[in-house]
Amino acid sequence: MGKRNQHSRRTQEMEKRNQSPQKSLGDDKPNFLLIAAIITTTGVIIAAIISYFGSINQVLLPIEATQTAEALRTSVAAVTQSAAVSNTSSPSVVQGGSMPVASQTPMPTSSPNLIETLIDEKKVEMVKVPEGYFIMGSTLTDMLLECNKLNYKNCTEVRYGDSVPSQQIYLMDYYIDKFEVTNENYLSCVNEDVCQEPTDTKLSNDDYFGNPEFNNYPVIHVTWDMAKTYCDWRGARLPTEAEWEKAARGVNGQTYPWGNSFDCKKGNFDDETRFDEFVVYGGKSCDGYDMTAPVGTFKDGVSPFGAYDMAGNVWEWVSSLYKPYPYDAKDGREDASVQGIHVIRGGSWLWYDYLPATYHRVWIDPASTYNIIGFRCVRDVGQ
Repeated sequence: MGKRNQHSRRTQEMEKRNQSPQKSLGDDKPNFLLIAAIITTTGVIIAAIISYFGSINQVLLPIEATQTAEALRTSVAAVTQSAAVSNTSSPSVVQGGSMPVASQTPMPTSSPNLIETLIDEKKVEMVKVPEGYFIMGSTLTDMLLECNKLNYKNCTEVRYGDSVPSQQIYLMDYYIDKFEVTNENYLSCVNEDVCQEPTDTKLSNDDYFGNPEFNNYPVIHVTWDMAKTYCDWRGARLPTEAEWEKAARGVNGQTYPWGNSFDCKKGNFDDETRFDEFVVYGGKSCDGYDMTAPVGTFKDGVSPFGAYDMAGNVWEWVSSLYKPYPYDAKDGREDASVQGIHVIRGGSWLWYDYLPATYHRVWIDPASTYNIIGFRCVRDVGQ
């Protein structure tokens, strides 16, 4: 019944159309105008949509560029994972260092090679180490191979086993001194009656500390407490082991600040025979200095973040107590109020027993003062 009614209506509509007069082309003009209007409106709508999403992208890009710390950890970890696997079979991931404090800070500047620098209140230049992961430590096999290749003494597990295992460590960004603290830097603190004069002002037979000839040389003969006092005076602090190592080797675990192959011309190492018979791999007088050298002399030996003399010249105090690896900043080793054996890093112009590799650590009594030990300072970004 319903189909019959539908057929009847269609028949009636066809008859009406056949009876109506034909339309001329002029009668169709309104339809063309309507279609044109629809097309124009649609184009406006499409243009508006494109403009809208273009604006969204402009807003989203800065947000992506300033992602949260957690997102940054994830992305950097993904990038460094393959590098870690090539350096160690099973790296562990821990966090270390300290969180930045929000406050006024001197205006940083960027050098042409994109290394960000800062001049602190005491006119000391520092370089920025960015937030993220890096590889800390090494494998025993790699260390012993390097030690024997360079003819160092005591290449044994007892001597080098405390730098194992290799780990991935996450640090917040911070600034570290571009150079080792100089005699001139330290003298400024002494002149303000804050710092104690070095326990010995001579190097061999030379007047060293307080002698303008050696102003730009690293200060030596300072204890751990003396180094800490100086850094405190500057509104800074001694670096942790992790901070020192990242600044020295970069994120991918370089053996030396400049790369993975030792070069005695890129730092001040034990190439003299005045104090011992050992001569570093590369030959006598390879680096041109019998004892300490002016800071910043070896421009080809700079670290990936722009720090000089991170291998050779003088060993450097760090804040860390000596504890076995794996490294954990929360296990008490970074508690500055605790007394105990501390760590020095980096190698020096003397002391053939220890490899000047970025991962190598040496423990020592914090009250010790030697002509081969100095230091540098760090400060948190925003401090």
